[in-house]
Amino acid sequence: MTDAQETIGPLLTMRDPIVQKTAGLLDLQILEMQIVADMHNEQERRGLQSAITERIRDLLGHSLTPEDLASLADSALLAEDWQLATQVYRQLTQVDANNQAEWFRKGAKLALDQMSYIQASELFFLARTNSQSLEENRKDYLSGLKALIAGDHYNLAILQAEKYLGSLERDEATLKFLVKLGRTASDGVFTQKYVDKLLHVSHARSGNMYVTFKHFNSILSESITHQRQSHHEELRITEEDSR
Repeated sequence: MTDAQETIGPLLTMRDPIVQKTAGLLDLQILEMQIVADMHNEQERRGLQSAITERIRDLLGHSLTPEDLASLADSALLAEDWQLATQVYRQLTQVDANNQAEWFRKGAKLALDQMSYIQASELFFLARTNSQSLEENRKDYLSGLKALIAGDHYNLAILQAEKYLGSLERDEATLKFLVKLGRTASDGVFTQKYVDKLLHVSHARSGNMYVTFKHFNSILSESITHQRQSHHEELRITEEDSR
């Protein structure tokens, strides 16, 4: 134990919650410096990761600012405690309303890294409720569906697509994706429903039925991009296809 930790130790048991919190945050910083220094010592690193996780859990019982919580999320990632980091991100959405969507997205991407596809989709859909533009709305919606597709949850993707469609029902890019989803999931009823919607929207936009059918036929030749090489690759695909 360093001299600094020996000094901080008694402060962690003080009755004043502000002193406890401040001491806990300082102790966490020391643990993080130690884990960076001992990165090549596996046994030491594991012990420090456990200590970091324990300190974070203690700190979560205190009144924390958004800045404090964001720092704790980073600490949880350093400790490789993905579930705890997701928990901190969820707590951030409750105390930092101005950036709520961004914290939901960070939690969703972390859930993808853990292959928690259903949890990731739920967080993307929650982020969508705070979207500020059509592009953000579409991106979060499609990211939620793609998370389910990445986990081979096609039936659930079909259900959630209908549940969360909302104002995107006249968005051509979204409708194209849903047609492809229906075809990939071999759901004829779902596919036909969104074929009809897409034709209606495309015709209303172009005013030319021939152009509409020509444009539509090019869509049917495509299939949903579904790669599972890595979770980072899935996120990259989600972001590009959602633009």
